[in-house]
This record gives sequence, C-alpha cells and structure tokens, in this order.
Amino acid sequence: MAMTPFEMYKAQADVLVPIVRALLKELGAERTHELVSEAIGENFRAMGKSIFESLDGDFGSKTKKLWEIYNVDNSFDYTIEKQSKDAFYVRVDGCGFAKFFKSIDAPELGFLICCGQDYPLTEGMDPKAVMRRPKSLMQGHDHCEFYWDVHEDPQRLESEKSKELSRVRNEQVILFHKHAERL
Repeated sequence: MAMTPFEMYKAQADVLVPIVRALLKELGAERTHELVSEAIGENFRAMGKSIFESLDGDFGSKTKKLWEIYNVDNSFDYTIEKQSKDAFYVRVDGCGFAKFFKSIDAPELGFLICCGQDYPLTEGMDPKAVMRRPKSLMQGHDHCEFYWDVHEDPQRLESEKSKELSRVRNEQVILFHKHAERL
C-alpha cells in the first residue's frame, strides 16, 4: 500500500529535521531557507505538474481534487471558501502536519519542509497560478488560509508571486531566529 502524504512527511522528517538544523548552524537562516527550498522544490513542482495533468476539469475543480488526495487520511479539517474556474480558497482549522511538527518541537522546520513546498507545487499545477497563504498553523496562527488565483496578465502574475515568495522567505527567517535556541 502506498504511503499517504502525511505518512511520507513523517518519514522524511526523521532525516530532514536533523539535516536542516545542521545547515542552520553552519550556514544561517537565509542560506538554509534558500538551499532547502531549491533542493526539494523541484520535486514538488514535478509532483504538482504530474498530478494536475492527470486530473480533469478547470483549475478550481483540479485543486479541490488535489485537496482530497492530500487529505486521504483526514489530516486536515478544512472548509472550501471559494471555488471557481480560476480560483480556489480554503481555510484550515486543523492540520495533522502542524500537530506533528509541533510534537517533535520543529514547527519552523515544518513551515519550511511542508508549507514552503506548496509554492513550487503550485508552479507545477499551473504556471499562471499564484498561491497566497497569509496565515498558517505552523507559524502559530489559529488557522491557515490558502488563496489560489490564476492570472492571465504576466506582469501581475510575476508581481504577485514575487511579493508572496519574499514575504514567506522573510517569515521563515523570523521563525528560524525565534526557534534558534533549539539548534
């Protein structure tokens, strides 16, 4: 039987958490974020492309199906707030991934290893899509917010992506510094 996404992340954490902590000690927060994001991002980009190509429908319906795939073991307590042909918004009030990374005292690494990979996954899903996530349980908020929108205007697309990725990178570095005493 194939592993669920949640089981996969738990298994990978045994290896990735010590490696990322060692990188943080050696290279610092910004370089570690950059290296880890690049190293595992391509895998998620390819996964998003592969999954989306196998699904039928418009962007919204495919994204809903992707959520169902990721939630096969009910790791998420979520509500779909909007679904259209070119948008999909979700609120997550419970996340097994966040609970797991908190239980191993590594929420900042969960934010990088799990949450951070949603961005390259989105690039693979649709190169015109932008995901914004202003809140996440991994960061200590009381819920997660996911907003996916497809943009036809290339300038707006690049502007939105750039702003979101910069914001997330800055928040990741802040989380690393906040939890630096555990390194």
